[in-house]
Amino acid sequence: MAWDRISAANDTEANIPERITYNESISPSLVHYRTATPLLYNYDYGKKFPENWQENYFERIDKAISSAKSEDEKLLPLIEAARMEFLLRKVHNSTLFIDQLALALPDYAWIYYLKARQSFESGDFGRALSLIHRALECVEKAPALLQRYLLPVIEKGNVCDGRRITNYMWQSVYRHDNDYQVKALSYLSMELSGIIYKRRGERSRAIESFLLAN
Repeated sequence: MAWDRISAANDTEANIPERITYNESISPSLVHYRTATPLLYNYDYGKKFPENWQENYFERIDKAISSAKSEDEKLLPLIEAARMEFLLRKVHNSTLFIDQLALALPDYAWIYYLKARQSFESGDFGRALSLIHRALECVEKAPALLQRYLLPVIEKGNVCDGRRITNYMWQSVYRHDNDYQVKALSYLSMELSGIIYKRRGERSRAIESFLLAN
């Protein structure tokens, strides 16, 4: 299977002049965003290069957002920043970015899953379940947003998240519709529901949620 994938990637043609022309035409906002993203290497591999990489990263993200010429141009840096603050367990900062994202893209289901996780970790299970319900409503209403706007960076120890990112990485080769992004959000939401119901002692609901997650 690995060899088939490598072969398929090798057979994919890239128009180099077209890529050069595109890169020369990108906006200042996108330049700031692209120079921020490589710093995520530090999160992925537990490095500190440079030592103040988090400060540099969010400074560049802020520049990407502030220099954006349209709401659409803000979306990628907003999504990435909200995700990173969440993964770094900086709840206040994460909430600020998530709330900005909600104003620009209110039907983006990951917004409500991330908020649900924050509520769950603070012990507010009722609010977490309400937010999970909202996330699943958005999955039904706007699955295309999940397919278009990837939630970046694997959450360490989350197998489903790893598979979700891997599936996306092969999209340019297999030309699939990123449908696994939708499945992953639904799975993670139902799994979290099951965990909450289990902690509340609601065994039948927990079992039902875990079965739906499968």
